[in-house]
Amino acid sequence: MGIGTKKYTGLFIVAFLLGGLKHVDAQNDAVSIRCVAVDSAGDVSLTWVTPSPASLSADGASGYTIDSSSVSNSPNGAIETGISTAVTYTTIPYTSLPKSPNTEPIYFNITTNNTNLNYTSNTVSTIFLTITNNIGTAQLNWNPISTTLPQGSSKWYQIWREYKYVWSLIDSTQNTTYIDTITYCDTTYLNYQVKIADSTICVSTSNIAGSKSYFKEQFGPPQVVMDTVSVTQGDSVDITWAKSPKKNVTGYIIYVYNYHLGGYQPIDTVWGINTDSLLNYTGAGNPSDSSITFAVAALDGCGKAGPISNPQNTLFLQVKHNICAQYNTLTWNSYEFIAGGGGIKGIYDIGGYKVFYSVNSGPYQLLASLGKNVRSYTDSNLHTRELRGYYVQVYDSASMDTTASSNVVQDSILPPPPPPKNYLQNSTVF
Repeated sequence: MGIGTKKYTGLFIVAFLLGGLKHVDAQNDAVSIRCVAVDSAGDVSLTWVTPSPASLSADGASGYTIDSSSVSNSPNGAIETGISTAVTYTTIPYTSLPKSPNTEPIYFNITTNNTNLNYTSNTVSTIFLTITNNIGTAQLNWNPISTTLPQGSSKWYQIWREYKYVWSLIDSTQNTTYIDTITYCDTTYLNYQVKIADSTICVSTSNIAGSKSYFKEQFGPPQVVMDTVSVTQGDSVDITWAKSPKKNVTGYIIYVYNYHLGGYQPIDTVWGINTDSLLNYTGAGNPSDSSITFAVAALDGCGKAGPISNPQNTLFLQVKHNICAQYNTLTWNSYEFIAGGGGIKGIYDIGGYKVFYSVNSGPYQLLASLGKNVRSYTDSNLHTRELRGYYVQVYDSASMDTTASSNVVQDSILPPPPPPKNYLQNSTVF
């Protein structure tokens, strides 16, 4: 009797464990919705990953039911039933939806219908995109397909734009808002769509949205930031600036300040958005005669020029020789700011000045390092007959590699002249 009791007890335990295993398998019978895509007609496609066929078969799964709602994130209205457990994709026509995905988000989940229990998938919604037409920009706003993105989802939303019936990818963002700056010269109607991809199987897409009014560029390029203006060999000038952030810039206009006319005069135009310098320029005067002031403005594809940049001047070095005392006094004008840190006066300051010299046309070497407020230097004890060359270099406070140089001044060092002849005027004999 005791043996028989143990036998049946063992069978009960095995049956209990098997039942328990079956229940655990059933926990995996909920599908995982990965993508929700809205097409141009307003139809919605769902893509999901199914549980294992063995688990579905063991639990007596009879099919899937899709529920939808437009008013909450808990869909409770069946719109498709009896979907085969072998199916992982379906398209729901807009006529079967509770509302249009072009007017608001539509929520979905999928129920696995089992013999004993039903299991519900994650809840997702369509991406509802809205466009606000501001002056010269289009502001895009949208919702994610779920608060926590589905497993395998990218974190990057792709921004697509349609211009004259051609769609192109213009940017990506991890946010759910985006501002598109309009760079088209003509008045045009633009459409937008947002997409986010699953790692392997599908892509979620928003509704296609466009403004009810036309888009057109309203503003020219923003102000360009000057970098440095540096005097080079042969009294030419290297002019550099920062590339414009506006995408449709086609070139840059270079200006020189005309002190006689009291304003800026264009002297050259260089082409290409990535062009950031005009090198070896000699058409604005001699930088060994005076300081020359330059500025730059960006030019876009609509023919609009942006505001003229902050001015930047050349360093003008002068040397005065005291032949009797045997020293040279070097003076130069101030360099107001430098763009290694951004090029804004009072915020991005210069670090200081360095004075270089050479002897008899030899290599230049450092003579002195000076503070940012110093405008002169005395080179003394010049008793040897020789030719000395000088130039001054300014450097940025944040990066000593960002520099600008002055003109070069050559000075001949000569010994002092002999004293004048002495004449004896009186003589006394004792």
